[in-house]
Amino acid sequence: MNIKLTYVNRADMASQDVPTLLIFQKQNAGDQDSALVWKVIRHCRHTHFHPMVFSTDRQLSLGDDFGNYSALIPVANGKEFKVALSGSKPQLHAVSSSDTPAGVSMLNHMSANSFKACLFVQGQLLAMRPAVTPGAEDEFLLENTLWAVIDHRDPSSEAVGPRWPGKKRPIRPGDPVSIALLDSAIPIPLAGVASANLILYGSPANLTLKLENIVLV
Repeated sequence: MNIKLTYVNRADMASQDVPTLLIFQKQNAGDQDSALVWKVIRHCRHTHFHPMVFSTDRQLSLGDDFGNYSALIPVANGKEFKVALSGSKPQLHAVSSSDTPAGVSMLNHMSANSFKACLFVQGQLLAMRPAVTPGAEDEFLLENTLWAVIDHRDPSSEAVGPRWPGKKRPIRPGDPVSIALLDSAIPIPLAGVASANLILYGSPANLTLKLENIVLV
């Protein structure tokens, strides 16, 4: 199911004070390894709006170190998958129901290789487990709560690469969420919501987000 959201800036501020809004989904509390930025909203001035759609349908994939991903497999709460070698390549296999009713679990059946588990929504990375080791089990929580961070600066990610040491670029979708951002995040509960407006209120020194015009499923 698709949830239609419209971000609206109703805060009292000048154009140069417009903040950047980062939206993501947390996994386990305090787990900065798995949360990835889903949306970055920049330069949305007073009275302007930014529409977006979040889906409750998620997909699972295996990623590699080159930015490639295996075919997406639809997942649902309570499902369990194992990763085993098929020839020389790791492959996802559905197993059965798991002990994680609010999420999907993944077990590494390989004897020597770790795998990178990736959770997608609408073809976009939502969360990642970068290294599930042999014999280990990990999980993704499939919750319908997003989290937002209001930042007056334009947050930067890590250095671009070894060719440009020390240089940074603006954060973008798919980048990891830092611990500092996780700790300052505001919850956006969407369970049972079909559409809503996400309104920014206040002044640069005291900004708040509120869900309004909520239409339930």
